[in-house]
Amino acid sequence: MTITDPLGGTTLLVQAKSNYMYAGKMKFCIAHGLDFEIYKLGPKRIKKMIQRKFGIELEIEGKDLHTITKEAQEIVYI
Repeated sequence: MTITDPLGGTTLLVQAKSNYMYAGKMKFCIAHGLDFEIYKLGPKRIKKMIQRKFGIELEIEGKDLHTITKEAQEIVYI
């Protein structure tokens, strides 16, 4: 969610869970153009979500979470 700050700029409002548990991961996602809501699910839950919503079998073996998230985003947002 974004809001306009008092100086007219844009400020991103996010929730990093208790004690900023996900703050580093959220920062990584922003820097790499990843959807944090998908990223934080982890590989197996991303695969299940894609299968349930789109009927597509996402291959996750041998791939890192960054790659899996990018592939899932392509399915979700296209």
